[in-house]
Amino acid sequence: MVKLIALDMDGTALDNEKKLSGSVREAIEKALAAGIHVVPTTGRAKWTIPQSVLDIQGMRYAITSNGATIWDLPERDILAQKMISSDDAWEIVSYARRFQCYIELLWFGKVYTEEKMIQNPERYTDDSGFKEYVSHHHNGVEHLGNFLTKVLGVEKMNIYYLPKEIREKVESRLKAQKKMEISHSLGGGLELTAAGVNKGMALETICSILKINPEETAAIGDSDNDISMMKYAGHKIAMGNANDRVKEIADWTAPGNGEDGAAAAILHCIEGTI
Repeated sequence: MVKLIALDMDGTALDNEKKLSGSVREAIEKALAAGIHVVPTTGRAKWTIPQSVLDIQGMRYAITSNGATIWDLPERDILAQKMISSDDAWEIVSYARRFQCYIELLWFGKVYTEEKMIQNPERYTDDSGFKEYVSHHHNGVEHLGNFLTKVLGVEKMNIYYLPKEIREKVESRLKAQKKMEISHSLGGGLELTAAGVNKGMALETICSILKINPEETAAIGDSDNDISMMKYAGHKIAMGNANDRVKEIADWTAPGNGEDGAAAAILHCIEGTI
């Protein structure tokens, strides 16, 4: 019997407009009513998870920033957290900012970037969805270096819209240093957490806290950063829109996120048919 579902957000629970459909919400509520923990497991910071997800009654925990932080949502408390040190973050920021790319830092559930990046997102992309994301969810600071002198570390770093050859150069440098966990994202982007921090590690941590075995856990996802949690979980479900690497390790493939595939996946978990 499944006791916990680790549910990715973008490309999985959320549709292509980044919204939670009524069918997916109903499936989540049904799972929660059946005593199954449904845990949003996302690369997003806590406060950029759609409010429609956070408002679901009975939603207790969330894994955010690709596993860097585990939240107790009703208590607004952090159960576990592992950060990138400010010194390591600044080393990367100072190197990456030499290129024309967008850089943001995730810290205690919020996203921070420089004011000039919020004011001119079109400098990096013509993606209207990204522009809306930046304008609604980001906290502006004058200089990321000054921000980093005031904090002990950050949950996650996102570097977006790097040209392919520059991205490969940056990634090669990071891999050589062995200080970061690296995943890929939109616009040739790199998402960085501290070494060893990923969704699978966080899922193992929360299952240990709740005394839930891997065989009693399901993971639903679509992208490379979901592979670690799928490898940990006893039940692995890929979305129809997932990449081939995710589908290869899945036990079952649901319809795509534009077809309420997450609802079908959750119902399979409830019914014990996976």
